[in-house]
Amino acid sequence: MIYLNKRLIESQNLTIHDVNALTALHIMLKTVFDKVEDMTPSEVDDNRDEIVSVVEDLELELQRVWRFPQSKAHHVWWVRVPQCTCPTMDNLELMGVDQRIHTANCLLHGRKHWND
Repeated sequence: MIYLNKRLIESQNLTIHDVNALTALHIMLKTVFDKVEDMTPSEVDDNRDEIVSVVEDLELELQRVWRFPQSKAHHVWWVRVPQCTCPTMDNLELMGVDQRIHTANCLLHGRKHWND
């Protein structure tokens, strides 16, 4: 079940089309998360670039539909992807700052990918 903030929908003057788009985007995000959750570590490693890119693109599109400025500094889903071991709370505390905390052994964001 997907729950959207009714007060935010009203304050952003979203249309039913916007709400439907947000619902579809959240379904896509959940589909990605479900697929990643079922992957082996090797499969995650092999598909890392695509997983990271799709999640970032979905977050940017969510911001656009919500009528917020598109900013990676305000993303929250990237650190909630299954098999991501980066610290969620520390990263959420950095909301609005163009900085992220990664764990070295994270299959998606870890040290071996820092120079990508």
